[in-house]
Amino acid sequence: MKTFLAAFCALFLGGLAFADGQTATNNTVTNLVTDPIDRLVARLSSDGMWQNGLFKPVDLPQSASPEEVISQVDKLTGLYQGGKLTSYRIIETRQVQIISSITGGKFTAVLLDTNLGKKIVLLQYQGSKTGWWSRAYDK
Repeated sequence: MKTFLAAFCALFLGGLAFADGQTATNNTVTNLVTDPIDRLVARLSSDGMWQNGLFKPVDLPQSASPEEVISQVDKLTGLYQGGKLTSYRIIETRQVQIISSITGGKFTAVLLDTNLGKKIVLLQYQGSKTGWWSRAYDK
């Protein structure tokens, strides 16, 4: 029975085909997740170095709302390079857990609809001396 289940799983995952004729790869699970925030969390959870790099801290208290933090992130960074951000609207805000071997933790994920397309901004309060950490991603 165990052999049958192992063979079935291997055939199913190995032969998983999509409507456009592509076959499954190692990233199939990430690609099959349709929720953009869940997809980003899955991708970042598999990359231990994703949180590295410089950031401009947002000097707001921990009690600040995601809307207030996003507003300040936009003023400091324009949220994105590669175009001028002229407008955005928050579609969804929720808490997420990113699990990786080196970095990770709990973050607030904010899905935005902008004039540059949909974006996801991760926010994390890092204490009164640092303030809010943020990083923006394409959907």
